[in-house]
Amino acid sequence: MENLNISFLSLISLFVPLLMMGISIFYAYKRMSTEAILLVIGSVIVFLTSVFFMFMPYLVYSRNMDTTLTSLYYSVAGTIAFIGSLLFAIGFFMLVLTVIRQSGGADTKKL
Repeated sequence: MENLNISFLSLISLFVPLLMMGISIFYAYKRMSTEAILLVIGSVIVFLTSVFFMFMPYLVYSRNMDTTLTSLYYSVAGTIAFIGSLLFAIGFFMLVLTVIRQSGGADTKKL
């Protein structure tokens, strides 16, 4: 791993997934619910796959991996990231619906 030169700019790409994971964990700590669990699970999966995608080129380079194996790893990681994003989106949608229902304003449409 002598070529592990990760720049500050590449680490910035982890800021948003890390921020979303922190916010989700804080929300789950304050109010444990189904949407909070979905938000936490989804954000953790997205963060971990983001870390994987950042370090994967170094792993490919250091191990001289075959293109077929590399594409398989990227495909599996992409599918896992999609599932994490989907879980986060479902949890966020459920949170929005909960907030709308709790506000109970007369001017809001029934969903």
